[in-house]
Amino acid sequence: MKTRTLITLVAAALVVALVAGPSWGAEPIVMPNDAYLATNGIVLTPDPLADSSAIDPPPNAQCSAALPPGTYHDVTIPPHQTCTLSPGVHVTNDVTGQTDSTLIVFFGGVTVDHDVVMQNARNLLFSGGNRVGHDFRVNGMNGANGTQTDSPICNTFIGHDLVVRELASGNSIQIGDTSLFCGFSIEVGHDVRLDNNAGLVDAVITGGGGVPPAGFTPCTDTYGAASVGHDLEASGNTGTLIIRNANICHDLNVSNNSGTNSVTLNTAGDDANCSNNSPVVAGNMAADKNNGCA
Repeated sequence: MKTRTLITLVAAALVVALVAGPSWGAEPIVMPNDAYLATNGIVLTPDPLADSSAIDPPPNAQCSAALPPGTYHDVTIPPHQTCTLSPGVHVTNDVTGQTDSTLIVFFGGVTVDHDVVMQNARNLLFSGGNRVGHDFRVNGMNGANGTQTDSPICNTFIGHDLVVRELASGNSIQIGDTSLFCGFSIEVGHDVRLDNNAGLVDAVITGGGGVPPAGFTPCTDTYGAASVGHDLEASGNTGTLIIRNANICHDLNVSNNSGTNSVTLNTAGDDANCSNNSPVVAGNMAADKNNGCA
């Protein structure tokens, strides 16, 4: 079921790429302040908060199809819809997926200056070489009408936090695991939070994915350049939890997880704290204190 779902997402990405293909490399979409455009599942509206003196400020986009290359302010995926971001899409603020929505970024080349937020989404495929300037948040993933999903986040630089919480039972999310779908892993500039997931969370965060901003310098600890710039925390997960091969610049905190735990081969530049996990967590190293994670 999971393989079929992933194949379906990839096939959907290929179809929308063929539809949007002729517009790749075109000039960015711009609109006068009073313009309105609705075509092929894309609705563009002026940003009401844009500087009135700005020339051709980027529009907001409501996306239910393939979003062509161009510059946009906010991109919103309505409930029950699927949006594909084409290479060359630049979002100057947020991408927000509403209830039961699907986001596909398969060919890379996408830049989101602020947040990607998927709220009780159906599915997610985010790969190919991208940058998210601030947070990437997955708040609930319920599949399609209770069916299983297999959602990868790969080859992406995340400037601040990666948060995955409340993944429904029977669903899974792969984060940077090059042994599965990902060709390249991900890098996170600040914290990773994996909390209260009933589905499978597979996080193999080894760095080197995506396109960091110019001048970015990763945090470096005793073990080298970190793939997680500050802390990695996992708590309250009842589904399978896999965290492997991450170098965390500060602390590793793993507690109160009751699913099948495989949290091992990670390094922490400061402390590693593991408690109340069943089964117990083992095989991790810390430069300072190792409390129950070794």
